[in-house]
Amino acid sequence: MSARKLYQQFHGESGKRNLRTGVRFGRQWLTDPGDCNIIIPAEVAMMGRLAAVEYDTRRDGKTVMARHVFAPSCRPVIVAGAGFGEVFLLGNRFRWTHGGIVDFNAGGNPIDYDEHSGQTKRLPGKW
Repeated sequence: MSARKLYQQFHGESGKRNLRTGVRFGRQWLTDPGDCNIIIPAEVAMMGRLAAVEYDTRRDGKTVMARHVFAPSCRPVIVAGAGFGEVFLLGNRFRWTHGGIVDFNAGGNPIDYDEHSGQTKRLPGKW
C-alpha cells in the first residue's frame, strides 16, 4: 500500500501531497535527502516500553483525539538519541492501518487489547 492510499483510508480525505523522505544513519545518507529527513543517530539509549499513545488527528474532516493501548506483547521500545527530535519507536508487532495502530500476535494475526480486562481478542477482517 502506498503512503497516499494509507492517508486517504485513515483520514477519509485526499492528501494534499506526500513528503519524500531521506534517511541518514550517523553521518552517512542511506538515501537522497528529501522533504522530510529521518536522521538515525549512530547511538541510541533504550528508555523503556510504550504502553499507550494519544494523538490529535483528522478523521472524516473532523479533528479527534485518538488513543491506542498496546497489548503487553506488542509494546514498542522507546529509544532516544542525544539530539533534538531523536525519539524513535522500535518494534515489529504493530503497524499503522486504515483504522490507526493495530497490534499483531506472534502468528501475524491482528488483535485488540482491552486495557480494563487485560484480555486480547483476534480482530476479524483484513488489516
